[in-house]
Amino acid sequence: MKIRNLFLFGLLVLMFSCGNKSGIIPDKELRNMTPKKILELGAEKYTNYEYADALAYYASIERIFPEDNDVNNEAKVWAKYEMGYIKYQEKKYKEALAFFEEVLKMKTPSVAPVTLANQMIDKIMNITK
Repeated sequence: MKIRNLFLFGLLVLMFSCGNKSGIIPDKELRNMTPKKILELGAEKYTNYEYADALAYYASIERIFPEDNDVNNEAKVWAKYEMGYIKYQEKKYKEALAFFEEVLKMKTPSVAPVTLANQMIDKIMNITK
């Protein structure tokens, strides 16, 4: 665990020292990570209110992991949900709805993102009446 933390710290130091203004890890490096790790990076950016960076990480999941399997599909559906939620937070309800509706059409081994997307659609519909 300590080695992993040191590695992540070193990666962050390297990332910021290379002049990457957006703070986004390049696809070349993201390809060596798991979909779950990229979701975590997106969540970290979201927590720090860095919505553009969070959206970039979430969008990269579909691009980097196009294969159709349970692990990738679950990551992709959660990424779409999170993108919709960010748009909701930004009060961009039309864009948020598009992401949530896309979640409903995706293959996923988990019902949680579908349930949450349905709840958010209802919430947005009530807000925009």
